[in-house]
Amino acid sequence: MPLYHSPKTNMKKNQKAPRRMFGIKDNELHLAPSEADYSHSHWFKNEGWITETDRSAMNKIVRGYVDDTGVYVYVGDDFHCNANELAIFLKFLPQLNKELKINPKLRVHAGMIVKAGSAKYEPEKDLGEMGHVLAIRGGEGSLIKE
Repeated sequence: MPLYHSPKTNMKKNQKAPRRMFGIKDNELHLAPSEADYSHSHWFKNEGWITETDRSAMNKIVRGYVDDTGVYVYVGDDFHCNANELAIFLKFLPQLNKELKINPKLRVHAGMIVKAGSAKYEPEKDLGEMGHVLAIRGGEGSLIKE
């Protein structure tokens, strides 16, 4: 099963999909262009949400990405995800799924552990498979823990 199938990219059913970034700003889900191969910071600058001198929105916008290894959500330059931020993400998860047609077997992760000198960050919390997270999202109590 594919990660997602985007009509805009005409991805074939079993083609490995690239990372697709998302951000939740002003109570609205935003998706980076499907061909974007740059960072959230670069994308946010392109949108005018941050500037070279004011990066404060990086610590407010719930953001993340979907790739062939999972769904990742976090906030800030330290890649944290607290209960309030997770609740915002879960509110928009059905829309994100509708837009990207996410594989229900992919794991959903909240927060990233930043290790000095490491190019790859590890997920802080594993919320379970996408299908499961979507199914219990309405009763988020079991997913939202500090």
